[in-house]
Parts: sequence; structure tokens; C-alpha cells
Amino acid sequence: MAETSFLNPNRPNLLVFEIEAHVLCPDFFLPVIPPSARALVLGLLVGGMLGLPACISAKKWPAQSYLLERNEITGTSRVPVYELEYLLQQKPNRRIGPLKPYLWLYQVGQTFFHPEKIKAKSEQLRRLYSEKIQGAESARKDRRAVRLQRKLKNKTDKLALKQKEGNWLMRAVGEAPVFYDSLKTQRTAGEMRQYLQNHGFFQGQVQVDTFRLKKKQRVKVVYNIQENRPALLDDIRFVSDDARIDSLLRVDLINSLLKKNAPYDAGRITAEQQRIEKWLQNNGYLYFSRQYLTAFVDTLHFGLPSLDTLRSLKQDSLAQLSLARMLADTLFMDSLRRYNQGERKAQVEIRVSNPAKGPHKVYQLDQVYFHVVNSDRRLDGRGPTFDARIDTLISPQTGVRYVYEGARFAYNYRIFDRRMRLQSQKLYRQDDFLSTQNAIGLLDIFKFVNIYPDTTGGRLKIDLFTTPLERYQLTDEIGVNIAQGGLPGPYLNISFKNRNTFRGAELFENSLRFAIDGQTSFADEGVYSSQEVGFNSSITFPRVLFPFGLVPRRLRENVDFFNPTTKLSLSFNYVRRPEYTRTNLAGAISYQGQIRNSTYNLTLAELSVVNTRDISLAFNEQLEALTSQGNPIFESFDRALVSSLSFSYTYQRNPGQTDRRSVYFRVLMESGGTTLNLLRSTGLIVDNRIFGLKIFQYWRINPTFHYFIPLSKPDRALAFRANAGVAFSYGASNTLPYEKFYFSGGSNSIRAWQPRRLGPGAARPEVQADGTFDYRFEEPGEVILEANAEYRFPLFGFVKGAVFIDAGNVWKLKDDPNEPEGKFRITEFYKQIAIGTGFGLRLNLSFLLLRFDFGLKVYDPARRPDRRWVIGLFNPLRPFEKQLLLWNLGIGYPF
Repeated sequence: MAETSFLNPNRPNLLVFEIEAHVLCPDFFLPVIPPSARALVLGLLVGGMLGLPACISAKKWPAQSYLLERNEITGTSRVPVYELEYLLQQKPNRRIGPLKPYLWLYQVGQTFFHPEKIKAKSEQLRRLYSEKIQGAESARKDRRAVRLQRKLKNKTDKLALKQKEGNWLMRAVGEAPVFYDSLKTQRTAGEMRQYLQNHGFFQGQVQVDTFRLKKKQRVKVVYNIQENRPALLDDIRFVSDDARIDSLLRVDLINSLLKKNAPYDAGRITAEQQRIEKWLQNNGYLYFSRQYLTAFVDTLHFGLPSLDTLRSLKQDSLAQLSLARMLADTLFMDSLRRYNQGERKAQVEIRVSNPAKGPHKVYQLDQVYFHVVNSDRRLDGRGPTFDARIDTLISPQTGVRYVYEGARFAYNYRIFDRRMRLQSQKLYRQDDFLSTQNAIGLLDIFKFVNIYPDTTGGRLKIDLFTTPLERYQLTDEIGVNIAQGGLPGPYLNISFKNRNTFRGAELFENSLRFAIDGQTSFADEGVYSSQEVGFNSSITFPRVLFPFGLVPRRLRENVDFFNPTTKLSLSFNYVRRPEYTRTNLAGAISYQGQIRNSTYNLTLAELSVVNTRDISLAFNEQLEALTSQGNPIFESFDRALVSSLSFSYTYQRNPGQTDRRSVYFRVLMESGGTTLNLLRSTGLIVDNRIFGLKIFQYWRINPTFHYFIPLSKPDRALAFRANAGVAFSYGASNTLPYEKFYFSGGSNSIRAWQPRRLGPGAARPEVQADGTFDYRFEEPGEVILEANAEYRFPLFGFVKGAVFIDAGNVWKLKDDPNEPEGKFRITEFYKQIAIGTGFGLRLNLSFLLLRFDFGLKVYDPARRPDRRWVIGLFNPLRPFEKQLLLWNLGIGYPF
């Protein structure tokens, strides 16, 4: 099997041991054992692996030490338990089911851990290297002495780490026992009480109970939470002595995060302060910060009607003072009555204070300077040092002064004008800073984009410094590619980039790719070698270009807010498979815009000439057989001219972050043949062909959604994916281009099925002589529904684990006599959704993530309705029998 090629059998590490034992694949290591004895051997092996971790020894534990068996949090009804779990300062040793294998492995490592021997070896190394270093210094070989000192330090540091934290099995794989610590327990209870206070449970209590378990030297800690009723926000006020700021706060009240009768939350009050800070910074207050915002919270007199009433009384007479005391007593008694009735109120006042030197100052941009600095210059303070050759020009549209360190400004300044949100005589806005920096950075012509405000003399001047990237860039990349469900294959990429091609910040890119992939065949069993050669050339303009002046200039200027680009591309792709050879010559004009987390892409026209030739005899016979049965798939392999118009929208929040929730949503809408429909009145299109090339008419829509949720425990997360799509051919087209069909199954789809082999619907594949299904043929569909859920967790070191469940299928929209059960029917489709589950191993190396996923069929819609729940047929001793278990190899996460 392929996975053995990734291991070194000469290194006795745990990973090798586990895969060589290979409980999931007994045929790897049992051929020498008689069949009658294999079940007994496997039973003893599995029993040993599961039983040994249960034998946790307490002999080497310190006296009066108790192993923390588990924590329990009880009594919560409103507070999320997982948020309280995050506050635990002591967490028990990790489990897998009822077992603690990491603690057991740590104790195994202790059996051959001898710190005294490590200390002696370290001292021996120091003596040995000291003699060598002295000899090198005596011979005046300074470089050798330095190398020896460095070598000595590296070796002694490794030994010191080993002596302090244990051997490799103890450090990287095992986990030291977690003993109960009463001090940490009390700290945890204190943090839980503070959490309750911060979330409005001012009467909340936390009681800690510790129970000694029947097992020797083990304890359980129970945190009993008494929430009581939470406080609600009653009176919310924003106060400022500055009339302009007070007016701005009142105007923006509708966007306040604090609402009357909402639960009290200290975190929301902090978020409100941050919102006010940003709001004022976007209204001219350059130096305003949160230090000038103070929140006063009154929780002593719950339900106090108004603090302003007492403030309005002047206490300069005895009568007024008496009146104030009488009113205060009345209000206090009313508050006490409400408190006894269960009402809890909190009043919040956010006050804006002024700096010591006077009111906050409002700034208006006076001058904006755009500096282009040579890459070999270093910034000194807030600006660079220039030589005598400096070219300066002033934009008549925006007033921005462009300063170039050279004889002539090397760019068309209008490109930067379109992306410049910072303009003279405009009120300062913090968002303009960030959007300008992002817009200039998206051009991919500068290394750095830094913005510095200067208020010397009381006037605001903005200096924007940029450092150009190299104009010409040649890169090459050699690596190994793993296609979906395939085997590793080498590839070579060579690319050339020319920046600022026509002095308008254009990007001219050319790339050449050659790859050999190991993939499952379309129509044959086993794995074949696929060769691919591709060339792509494109030029990207940082503005909107429309052919023939179809769009008014004013409309083009309005879209500058989206930082638009226009891309013209031409590509050629050659693919050789055992069944056929296919070439694709394509050209396209597309527009892309980006603002904040959203990206818009409009492909106005994409034309491609597809030519399939050298079709093998066996494959051609299969296509003809399908055609005779009413399946038009043969037309997808005809010489064709494919045209399309497409639009996609992509939203990403916190992409690539593992400590925050992240969202990815993309929807693609595509219409095929739209452009060529304009030529139907010219007589060039005859029998749905143009110049002898078949044309297709179709439409597609494909939304995809990904959601990532980090959990309170480190390196643990939930990941979800949903994918749907519909494609439909119309007019004279009987089918879709083959590349436009949907497919299900594989390492990034439903992992219990082979790539592109699931479905359609409940269609039943042909049965082979041994009674198994014939999965040789790819199964295209026009409707796809898929959903995946995955729980990711650490195992040891760089090895991570995952358990997952996948569900989905593809269907056809039109009747197919060959596969009548493959049509999408609203009353039947939910019964035809395939379900798979499984376990995955991920080797999270510094340069890539290598993924092994084992998918197990749970519900197979291709079987008879009363036999579709197939998980009961799974035999752990023969896991790969009956096509129930499938392994996938991939690079990177599946979604």
C-alpha cells in the first residue's frame, strides 16, 4: 500500500509501530499467520492496545498526591458551560473514550528515563569539547573554536531539555500526570465568580466540592454554579462636555450596542466603548482614543429611576439638602422593594472626557503626499532620505502630491487617484487610512505601504510611503501533487511576472505547468498516469476596461470604490489519459472588485475550443453503448466551442485563523452559450454548430459554505461544509460540457466513496463476478447536495486526528433509461443521500499538512431500500471487504 512509502521502518518510533501493526489493514502483516489463527492474534493485539493504557501506575507519584480524574460544572441554565470550561486552570489528562493513553505512554517513557545518566553525559560532553576548543584556540583556529562552541551548546541544550522534561516519548507523545491543586481550584472558582459578575449575575455564587473516588489516589472536582437572576440594563446615558461630540453621540444612538432591558454584559460595554472610539475617529478626531471614555455602572440601587434628579439639586441650603435626602430615601426604598421582588437593574453612563490641554481637536486633511521610495533606501524616523533626483507632480483631481525618488515618476498617477481615499480638504476618517492602505496594497507592485500623519503646526499632513517590488520576477516551483483520490505525482511550475508593464500598474503574467498525476481511471480499474501540460498568459489592469465604450465613464468611476481590476487571459491546456487526449484553448475577459470581506468577480465573456481526440476503442464503445440507451454523454466529448458568462460572489471572515470563528461563502452563477446566441441571426450557427464546432447552452448555480468553530480546549475545532449546485442544458443542447457536470465522492467530498463515483441518486452500478459493485465509471450529475462535519483534535506532537461524517449525492434532471433511479425527485431525493463516516490522521508539518482519511460507508443508496444501512456489515477484522472502507490521501484540510 502507498502509505508505507512515507515511513522509515528502520526508525523505531510510535508512528511506524502503529501503521506497521495496521489494525485496519490486517492483510499487510498477517500473510504469514494461518487464517484460522488470525482472528485470535488480532484479538490479542487489539485487546493489548486497549487494555494496557488502563493500567495507570501510582507507584512513582509524590506522596499525598491525587490524580485529577475529571471536572464537572453543574447548575448552569443561562451561562454556556463551554465558556466556564475555558476558565479551568487545571484540566485532567486527555482521554480517548474511557482510557488515558497519553498518561500511560508517559509512564512507559519513565521506565527508561534516567536523569543521572543524562547529567553524566552532559558533563562528559563539556569536558570533551572543552579540550577541543582549547586546542583550537591554542592553534589560533578561531572559526573552528566558534563552531565547536556552537555544537557544544546545541548538544547540551538538547540534553538539558531531555533532563528537565523527559525523553521523546514523555515530551512529544505522552502527558505528565495532572495532580489536584487546591490553589488552582480556588483560582478557577474566583474567575468563575468574576465571569458571573461580568455577565450581570451579581448575586451568582460558585461552590467547589472535591470528591475522592474509589480508584486509588484520584479525585473529582465539582463546580456548582448558582446563577440567580441576571441584571438588565435600565438607564443608558452618553455624556460629554464637548457640544460637537455630544451631538455626534446622539446622532449615532441607533447603532449603540447597549439596549434597554438587555442583559448586563461587561464585554458589551467594552465593545460599545470601542465602537464610540471608531465613530469619533471617523469624524475628524485623529488622536481620540478609548482612554478618554469612562463607563460608570450603578448596580447598588437596582431600578433607580433617574440619577439626574439628584444631580440637579443644588445643596447650598438646608432645605434643599433635606429634600435631597428625603428623595434619596424614597428612591432607595422603592429600589429595595423591586430588588425583593426579583427585579435587578443596572444603570450605565459612558462619559467622554477632554484632554488636559483642552477639548479634542477636529482635523481636516491639508496636504497628502504619496512617496515612492527606492527599495535600497531605509526609512529614518517617519520618512526616507532622498537624493537630488526627485520628481514631484500634483494631481489636479485630488490634490495629492506624488513624489518619486528618481528622474521621472514611473507610474500613471491616475491609478492611485482612483484608490486614494485620503484627499486634501476632507475630514479625517480612520477608515480612509485603512481602505487606502489596502487598496494600494492590492495592486501587487509595492512591498510596503505605510501611512504617517503629521500635525506639526496644527495642520494635518499625510505622508504615504511605498517601496516598489522588483519589476521583473521569475519563479519556479517543483513539488508533488496529489489529485483527489489519486497518488502523488510530480509537477513543475515556471512563471514570469512583469509589473507596471505600461506604466499603469499593470501585471503581465505568464506561467507554464507540467504535471504527472496518478488518478483512478474513468472506465478502467486501477490507477493510471495522467500527463498535463498547460500554458497561461494574462494581463491585469487596475481599473475597469469595457470594450467599445459600452459603459458610461461616470459609471466606471463609481465602481472605483470596489478597487476593480480587469483581466484579459489566454490559456492552453493539454491532458493525456488512457481513454482520450483532450486540448482546451480558452480566452476570457473578467472583472474583479474587492471591498472589506467581499470579493466580486464578473467574467463578461469566456470562450474555449475543446477538442477530444485519440479516444480509445474500449472507451468509445462505452460511450456508444450509453448513447444507444438514451444517455447524451457522448456529445460532451465532441469538438466544441464553449462560451459562458459568469458571476461569483465570495465572502470571507477571519480566513486561515484557527483561534477565531471563520466563515467562507461563495456562490457562482454561470450561463453558457449566452454570447454565441447573438450570432444566431447571422446564419453562422447551423445545427447547433459554428465552424463545425458544437456549441452548448446551459446555466449553472453553485453555492458553497464553510464554517470553522474553535473550541475552548486548545487545538480542537469543529469544521462544517455545505455544497449545492444545479446545472441545466436547454435549447438545442442535450447535455452539458463534461467539465460543467457535478461529481461526488473523493478526499474532498464524500470520503467513503471513490472519486467521482457516487450516484447518481439510487442508480445501482453493475455487479461484478465477486458480488461487489463495479465502480469503474465516473458518474456525472446535474444536481449536487453535500454536507460535511468534522471534529479536529490533537493526538501527539505534530500528529493530529479527526472524526468526520459526510452526506450527499448527485442526481440527473432529465430521464435516463439507463439509470431511471438517478433522476432528482422532490419526494425521493432525501432517501438517496449517501452517508459516510470515518477517522483521519493529519501530519501537520511546518511546510505542509499530509492527510490520511479512512471513510466508512454508513448508508448506501445504491442498494435495495431495505439493505441501505450497511454499517452493520462492517467487519473490523476484514475492513476492506465488501467495499465498505476506503482510504484517502490528500494535502491540506478537506475544507
